[in-house]
Amino acid sequence: MIGTLSVVLWIFTILLPEYCASLQRDAEALGARSMGHLVSLITVMPAVLLTPLALLYTLQYLARVLIARAMGDSIPPRSPDRNFDGFLSGLDPWLVWLFLSGAIVLLVLAVYEVVSGPGYLSPTMVLGVGLVALPYWLMALMLSFLHDDPWAAKPWTVIATILKLNISYGILCVTVAAVIALSIAPFAALLSLREKFFWVYVPATLIAWAIVLWGAIVAMGTVGGFYHKHREQLRWHQERPRWGVTWKL
Repeated sequence: MIGTLSVVLWIFTILLPEYCASLQRDAEALGARSMGHLVSLITVMPAVLLTPLALLYTLQYLARVLIARAMGDSIPPRSPDRNFDGFLSGLDPWLVWLFLSGAIVLLVLAVYEVVSGPGYLSPTMVLGVGLVALPYWLMALMLSFLHDDPWAAKPWTVIATILKLNISYGILCVTVAAVIALSIAPFAALLSLREKFFWVYVPATLIAWAIVLWGAIVAMGTVGGFYHKHREQLRWHQERPRWGVTWKL
């Protein structure tokens, strides 16, 4: 999964955009800017159409990793089917999580923008809010996927559960934050090499994508393992949970 998805995402997000940028520069040098736009548009269309499917497929697999570890499985789950169900079915928990947890962060950023005035909301501020909200996001993610109630990730439930778990949950958040930081760091380092070492940057980003996907799988597995360890304390589901059984058949 890491090998396949990293190649696909590398082609769609790095190789094709860089190729189109090169085409555009050559077209402008020849005085054919309009033709360059047309060729670039035709070239990039497959990426525009297929990149969302690749990301959805990645989310499907990450959900399976989370659920498999929450059920106590130590081996990686099988990959989703490469058909309509494999790409689109089972996205409801992701949408619920995005709606319930993303709305809180957007509200905080909106209040900050109103209080501070326009122009003060910087990428650093957004990153800081994201780090502060990480414990909330992770708990909402677990509740969205692993609770019998599909709408369990309500703000008061999330906060109450965080307070209930206390220090052990804080250790989980630090671990996941470290994994995310270590998996994203190669991309940040490579972006600084793009201008002077372009032919090092392009192939190296393939490895960077593999590290990002590996980090995402490790993070989801860690979260699922945390739930499995505390399942008796949390008691979120009945003997036969609503999640994670059909795809194992």
